[in-house]
Amino acid sequence: MGGKAVLGVDEVKSFEDLGKCLLAEFLGTMLLVLVGCGSCIAWGSEAPSVLQIAIAFGFIIAAMVQSVGHISGCHINPAVTLGLFIMGRIGLLKAVLYVPAQCAGAVAGAALLKYMVPDPLVKTLGATVVNNVITPGQGVAVEATITAVLLLVVGAVTDPDRNDLANAAPIAIGIAITCCHIFAVPITGSSMNPARALGPAAIQSVWDHHWVYWVGPLLGAAVAGAVYRLVFKAPKDENSYDL
Repeated sequence: MGGKAVLGVDEVKSFEDLGKCLLAEFLGTMLLVLVGCGSCIAWGSEAPSVLQIAIAFGFIIAAMVQSVGHISGCHINPAVTLGLFIMGRIGLLKAVLYVPAQCAGAVAGAALLKYMVPDPLVKTLGATVVNNVITPGQGVAVEATITAVLLLVVGAVTDPDRNDLANAAPIAIGIAITCCHIFAVPITGSSMNPARALGPAAIQSVWDHHWVYWVGPLLGAAVAGAVYRLVFKAPKDENSYDL
């Protein structure tokens, strides 16, 4: 792969096109944090269930993939951007610009959520914290694993050399997010997204073991991205499947 391909110069058709991509990443991440973290807030006498939170995150991400996927790819997650860069699906230039847009969107989403929610209900705004029965290292392992699951799914449903996908990406990615949240919400809060963790942490100043939510997802994404590219990538001459 040449230097221009790695940099992704050809991906940037115009400043207008790049601006649309960055706006899509900003808005997509903002709405992810607003709706997803909003589902973590207890409005009644009982806290929302793990299943409710998992479904909310899975559905809002599926909706965003359907809405802005054709504009920016709808990464809305620095770990996804890293994984797709390693897979060769996005150049370095866009990848470097996507991450600040995602982080800014996450902080904006958390700020908007805080504005919408009455003060007595504002506690952590869905901030992710490591369960005190595990170590931070175990938290990294959990976050790395669930992010790797996400990246394997994203890699598969966006593989340009597959012809059996139709419009599978929103549903498949949403399901992956939902099942990983069902597993990991009680353990780490199931961030699997450094920007999603950053938004509430920045607004509410909840920084306990925040590094876990960068190291774990980025590590899992990097490994899964390399595995998909080296092992699971569809062959270019794939036209049909033998039944």
